Amino acid sequence: EGCLDEGIPGHQKGKDVNRFSTSCVIFSALLLAIGFSSVLASESPLEVGDPLPPLRLEDQHGESRELSAMTKALLFSRSMKGGDLLKGALDGLPRGFLQQRGIVYISDVSGMPSLVLRFMALPKLRKRSYPILLDRDGSPTSGIPTRPDQATLLSLDALRVRGVEFFTDADALRSRLLEASDSTGEDSPQPKASP
Repeated sequence: EGCLDEGIPGHQKGKDVNRFSTSCVIFSALLLAIGFSSVLASESPLEVGDPLPPLRLEDQHGESRELSAMTKALLFSRSMKGGDLLKGALDGLPRGFLQQRGIVYISDVSGMPSLVLRFMALPKLRKRSYPILLDRDGSPTSGIPTRPDQATLLSLDALRVRGVEFFTDADALRSRLLEASDSTGEDSPQPKASP
C-alpha cells in the first residue's frame, strides 16, 4: 500500500490520488492558458501606417506635455546606451531645434531605480536644452518599436507612423536629422527607404 493510503478510514485505494492528479492537470492547464493569453494580449510594436496612441508625459522639469497632430517625428530610447546615443546626436544643435521641427524626444526610464532617477539622472537631464518626455512606468511607450541599445526615429503624419528607423551611431542620427530639415520643404524627417 502507498503512503497516501495508510491511516485513512474508508479510503478507496487510488481514487484520491487520481482526483489529486486530475486537479493538478486542470490547474496546470489553466495556468498555461492564462500565460498564453497574456502573451497574445501584449502590445505588438507599431508599424508603418499604425496610429500612435495618445501620449501625455511629464518632461525632465515636471511639465506635462502631449503629442499632437503637429508632431512630425519621435525620437525614442529605452536603454541607457540609446539615451547616450541620442544625447550625442543632439548635443551642439541650436536651442529649439527639436521644437521648431515638431520633433519630440521620449525616454523610457521605467527600468531605472527611483532613487537613481531622482538624485542622479534628473539633475543631468535638466541641464539639457531640449525637453525630454519621461515614461516612468513603461506602459505608455510599450508599443514603440526598439532594438537593444539603439535609438528609434519614428516619422509621423497626423500621429500616424510613416517610417521607422533605428540608429547605432550618434553622427548618423545627427546627419539624418540635419539632412531631413535641409533637404525638404518641411522641417521634419521624411521616411527613408530601408536598406
